[in-house]
Amino acid sequence: MQPFSEEELQQMKISAAQGAKDRAIWKQMQDDEATWSSRSQHQLVYDSSRYIQLHRPDLVINAVLSVVATVRADTAH
Repeated sequence: MQPFSEEELQQMKISAAQGAKDRAIWKQMQDDEATWSSRSQHQLVYDSSRYIQLHRPDLVINAVLSVVATVRADTAH
């Protein structure tokens, strides 16, 4: 959810307004995707871009560990 930097906007050849529109569309798509499963979790991360694995690897690791724990709990029953 991090806004595009000036450099990113220039590289993509879009305005700040277009960048904001892109982010809004991206959020809508992510909101929709989160409804595909009754067990999904959707977390907005405002200090990261689409490359969350680079900006916030801690959150990616925690999400993977959460999935593993859920699967293990489900198979223990």
